[in-house]
Amino acid sequence: MRKKLVLFCVICVMFLLSSCASNQQIQNINYKLSKIENATNQNSRDLDIIKPKVRAIEEKLNALTKKIDLLENSTNSTKKAKISEKTFVEASFDNSTNNIISKIPPAEVVFSKKNQEIQKKVENNENKQKKENITQKFVLPSSEAFKVYNDALSTYMKRDFSKALEKFLQYSKDYPHTTLEQNAIFWIGNSYYNLNDYDKALSYFSDCLNNFPKKPTSEGGKTDACLFMLYKTYKAKGNTQKAYDYLMQLKKEYPINPYFEFRGVKN
Repeated sequence: MRKKLVLFCVICVMFLLSSCASNQQIQNINYKLSKIENATNQNSRDLDIIKPKVRAIEEKLNALTKKIDLLENSTNSTKKAKISEKTFVEASFDNSTNNIISKIPPAEVVFSKKNQEIQKKVENNENKQKKENITQKFVLPSSEAFKVYNDALSTYMKRDFSKALEKFLQYSKDYPHTTLEQNAIFWIGNSYYNLNDYDKALSYFSDCLNNFPKKPTSEGGKTDACLFMLYKTYKAKGNTQKAYDYLMQLKKEYPINPYFEFRGVKN
C-alpha cells in the first residue's frame, strides 16, 4: 500500500511539472505571437507612411516621362522642319536665280583700286582688239548658204536633233567665216545638248561665245543665248558653281533677255 501511495505521489508531481512546463511554453508562444503581431502592425503603419511617398515619386516619374516625350516630339519636329527646309531650298535652287545667289556666294578676286583700274583698261583694250579682229573675219552668206542653213534649222525645229546636227556640221564645214556661222555653231551645241552629249555641247557653246562678235539674239547674234546654254549644260552636268558663274555673267551683260522671261529664270 505504501508503495502505491509513493507511486501515486510521483505521478502527481510529474503531472504538475508537466502542466507547469506546458503553461510556460504557451506563454512563450503567446509572447512571440504578440511580438509578431506588434511588428506586423508597425510594418503596416510604416507602409501607410511610405505609400504616399511612393505615389508622389510615381507622379514625378510620370511628369518627367511626359516632358521627355514632349522633348522628343519637339526634336523630331525640328529635324523634319530642317529636312523640309533643305528640300525646299534645293528645289528652289533648281528654279530660281535668287536662291542660287543666296546658296552660292560669288568668287571674288581682291585688287587694290589702282590695280583694278589698270586691269580694266588692259581687258578693254584686249577685248576691243579681239572684237575688231573677229568682225573682219565674217562675210554675208550667199543665197545658197542661206538655203542650207534654213533647211538645217527647220530640221532642228522638228526635233530631229541627229539629222539637224549633221546638216549644221555640214554647213559649218562648207560655209565658214559667214555671219551665220555663229548661229550654226550655237545650234550644233543645242543638238548635242538635246542628245545628252554635254561635253561636246560645252565645247561648241564655248566656241560660240568666245570666237564670234559679241551680239545678243535681238541683234542677230547668239552671245546671250550661248551664256544661257552654258548655264543649262553645266547645271545638267551637276557643276553648280560653273552654272552659277555663267548665269551671273548673263544677268550682268544682258539683264534684259528672252531667256530669263521664257525659260523660267527670274531676273
